[in-house]
Amino acid sequence: MQALNLSLGVSLLLSVLKVSVGACTGALSLLSEALHSLVDVASSVSAIWTKRSSSEHLSHRLEALILAIGALWIFFEIAIGHFTMISPGPGILVSLLSLFLYTFTYIANAEEAFSSKAVHANRIHILSDIVGSLLVLLGLVVSFFTGLAWIDKAIAGLIASGLLVLSLVLATSDGHD
Repeated sequence: MQALNLSLGVSLLLSVLKVSVGACTGALSLLSEALHSLVDVASSVSAIWTKRSSSEHLSHRLEALILAIGALWIFFEIAIGHFTMISPGPGILVSLLSLFLYTFTYIANAEEAFSSKAVHANRIHILSDIVGSLLVLLGLVVSFFTGLAWIDKAIAGLIASGLLVLSLVLATSDGHD
């Protein structure tokens, strides 16, 4: 249970940081990852609840719907351009912190993952957070050094595409895997 509580705490902290910094700097890729982290918060809460209730699966379809709506919002924002990145620097720092905390959480959850499907599934979410944070970091660093702000939107589009794929997988899953 400690592993899931740690995941929940890290996801909550990073969600708040990503939303705050993403909104202040206009980094849509960071806001996309914030959405991903918020879905992970819901997933962690669900995993904690299912572990306590001895039921190892819960509404994958609701999580899938939230992911799909979020991904569509990201594509909408890319298309209409409400967000224009001002400065990638703070986003780079948040992405580095995210990588550190997600990696720590992934390693800390290793032992409990063998005894619980909920913790194992949560580790898969953490691994996707590590990949997302790496993408955001890469995009923001390239934007920082080249001044090409469109890269942020391209990374946001990649993240949104990944969220849509995950949404489809969850929607078609029976919740037993």
